[in-house]
Order: sequence, then C-alpha cells, then structure tokens
Amino acid sequence: MMRMIRMMCGKTLRDGITNDVIRRWTCVEDIEEHLRGHRLRWLGHVERMNEESLIRRVQHKMIEGKVKRGRPKKTWEETVKDDMKMKGLKIEDAIDRGKWRRRCRQLVDPEFVSG
Repeated sequence: MMRMIRMMCGKTLRDGITNDVIRRWTCVEDIEEHLRGHRLRWLGHVERMNEESLIRRVQHKMIEGKVKRGRPKKTWEETVKDDMKMKGLKIEDAIDRGKWRRRCRQLVDPEFVSG
C-alpha cells in the first residue's frame, strides 16, 4: 500500500521521507491503527449487548479439550486487551457509547486534536 502512495506522491525510499510523514501528507491512516479501531468498535458493540445474546455467551464460553504443544497463538481477546492498553481504555468504558467511540477514534499520535 505504501508503495502505491509513494508513487502517487512522486517520492521514493531514496528521498529519505518516512512513511509516517507521507501518511500525514495524504491523510491515510496506518493499517494497524485502522484494524485496532475496528476491533475496539466491535468490542464496544458486543459489551453493550444483552447478557443473554448469542455473541455474548460465545465470547465468554470456555472451550474444552487438549492444548497443543508449543507456544499458544495470540487470541483475539489478548489482542483487544493490548489495543485497550494502547488507547488507555477500560472495559467499563464501553457502556458509554459516545465516550467509547471518541476514545477508539483517537490516534496514538500526540498531535491528534479532537474536534
């Protein structure tokens, strides 16, 4: 993706311009940040659901069975916990939809100004 954006801007890696600078010029969001926002939005949606809904029951269901050898793969829940830590969110914040949306949209970038 960055290769195409660089080509549109007429800049190459040899110009010494970082991807962050080019993203700011073009107002293109980092893909990791985009995915992080979507995961957090989904979590907020699920947390506001009724306790008896199928999705809520599945989310808190423990799966029985043997654990494979080696290091376990990172789960969605662990990923979301890391995302919440990066954004400074707590699971209790999901109840207030407006606050949750504003905080999920905030970029990690300190130059972000909410408007």
